[in-house]
Amino acid sequence: MTLRGVALFGLALAVAVPSAAEDLKLFRERNFGGAMMVLGESNSSFTFSPRAVRIGKGGAWLICPRPFFGGECKTITADTANLSLPRAFSGTVKSARPVATVALPPQKAPDAPKP
Repeated sequence: MTLRGVALFGLALAVAVPSAAEDLKLFRERNFGGAMMVLGESNSSFTFSPRAVRIGKGGAWLICPRPFFGGECKTITADTANLSLPRAFSGTVKSARPVATVALPPQKAPDAPKP
C-alpha cells in the first residue's frame, strides 16, 4: 500500500458518519414530551417546532431555520431537555442533517522521565 493509500485509509477510519442508531428525535414539549418527529437521515424541507431533542450516542446533527439547510444553523451534539433556539429560528426547524464527527485516536501518555 502506498503512503497516499495509508493516509486515505486512516482518514476513512477517522471520519464517522452517524448511523441509523443515531437518529434525531425532535419533541414538541420540553423534557422530551408531546408529539415527536424522528429523522434518520437528512431532510431538507419540513416544519417542526421542537422544545427538546435526543440524539444517538456520539452523533451530531445540524438543524436549520430554513429549508435546504439555509440560515444560521445550529449543531446539536447531546440530548437537550430544554432546547433554546436562536432568534433566527422563530421557534421552528425547517431542515436537518447528520454531521460527520471526527474520531480522534487515543492520546498516548507521556513517557516517564529517565533517572
